[in-house]
Amino acid sequence: MVQVAAKDVAEVLVRFSAAGIAAQVVGHGALGNEIVIRSGGKIVYHNTRTALHAMWSETSFHIQSLRDNPESARQEFSLLQDAERPGLFVKVPFDLSQRVNAPFVHTARPRVAILREQGVNGQVEMAAAFDRAGFAAVDVHMSDLLAGRVNLKEFRGLAACGGFSYGDVLVAAVGGQRRFSSMTG
Repeated sequence: MVQVAAKDVAEVLVRFSAAGIAAQVVGHGALGNEIVIRSGGKIVYHNTRTALHAMWSETSFHIQSLRDNPESARQEFSLLQDAERPGLFVKVPFDLSQRVNAPFVHTARPRVAILREQGVNGQVEMAAAFDRAGFAAVDVHMSDLLAGRVNLKEFRGLAACGGFSYGDVLVAAVGGQRRFSSMTG
């Protein structure tokens, strides 16, 4: 399933067709908290975004309650059930077309290492964010550091992305701290 802006639907369908891929519109986004699925004009499913979000997050809430402060976990979980909260969103307080970082980035494009290891995710998005902020993001795998192919002294910064899958060696950047100190001198 692919979500595209309403203005681009016709073009996307044409491109899929040209590529020999069968595609059709199955729904559209709507403002508000209601989720309605219809088939043949009949409602086959109806619920709220907040109720579905709470169902999706309930197991994580229980794990967090055992691992962290139970009251903090309860407060965080209760926020999911507030239909007035917008959910995940970005309110940018500046014009995205301007380089607002220009006064702070004194070299052409300072190099930043985007560290990867088994189980890490989000490194592509992290690199894109640094690139957008005026840095030259460089993909660095932990094996590059251990083999001496890359030295962190070559960089002005380091981003150690976390992960959540089996084998997350960096453990959201916690597990590699001892290794970094020996590699950076």
